[in-house]
Formats: sequence, structure tokens, C-alpha cells
Amino acid sequence: MSIAVRIEAKKLTARMSKLGKKFKRRQLLEMIGREQWEWVQKNFKSQGKLIGGWRSLRPNTVAAKGHRRILFNTGELQKSFRYTIFGATVRVRSDSDIAPFHEFGTKGPYPIFPRRAQMLSFITTQGRVFRPFVMHPGLPRRKMLPTKAIAEKLAVRSMRKYIKKVTRAAR
Repeated sequence: MSIAVRIEAKKLTARMSKLGKKFKRRQLLEMIGREQWEWVQKNFKSQGKLIGGWRSLRPNTVAAKGHRRILFNTGELQKSFRYTIFGATVRVRSDSDIAPFHEFGTKGPYPIFPRRAQMLSFITTQGRVFRPFVMHPGLPRRKMLPTKAIAEKLAVRSMRKYIKKVTRAAR
């Protein structure tokens, strides 16, 4: 399962082709993809503030992790985002198995049972505890991808930058 935001650029690239040989569709789509990807990276660094902010971690989660950074343990989730180009479409996506759970949230509570042991062992604000199972409260929605409106705004900004670049080169 993956999550993605998709920008359809057929009309845009058709208009741009009027610039003649200077226009390179692939270059424009690369700029759009890079801008979208950079937005996702900035959103992670700002802890979701680019899209309303992410709910803070619960005290037990902070105790277990040893820090307050949201959606960051190893950095793999943030690194999993890529942009791809298919025809006139740019997609920014993550193929991480956990990305959809954070992007959309999960319903809770739900039980967690040990897989390889008799008991779960974890750190809380009271120290280490052992339990035969726990009821997880569910994950809040933490948007990592831009909304469609934000993605379109970023695409228009990329297009304007590209037009300036191409028209300067055409002079």
C-alpha cells in the first residue's frame, strides 16, 4: 500500500509547448516533482506545520522514544518519499508500509499482543512495564503530503519559475 499526491499536467505541458524547442516537458515535470518533494521534507522538519501541525506525542511515547520529534525514529519514513514522472503526471509518494497509517490515522483502541514472547515490555512515564497485551489508542491523522490545492499551487509556482528560465534562455 502506498500514499501519493498526483499532479496531472497535460494542459500545462500543451500550453508550454507553444514556447517551441526551448520547452522541455521533462524539465518542467522534474521541477514540479522536486518542488513537491521539497515541500514534504519541509513539512516533516516543521512537524506538520505546513498543513496545520501534527498532534503532539503522548507522554508514554515520549518516554519510550526519548525525544519529542513526531514521526521520527530512524528517519526512514521521511526518506521513503520520492517523486516519479509518468507521461505528463508527477506523483509524490511513499511506499512505506506505515505511511498510510500516519497519513490517514487509525481507529482505536485496538489490542497489541506479543509476537515472540510471553509479555510485552516497554517504557512508560512510570518506567519499564510488562503486560500480556495493551490497548493501543489509535494513531491520529498526521498529514505528510500536501493537499491537492497546495500541490497545484506548488505546480503553478514551478511552472512560473520554468517559464522565466526558458524565456531568459530564449533571448
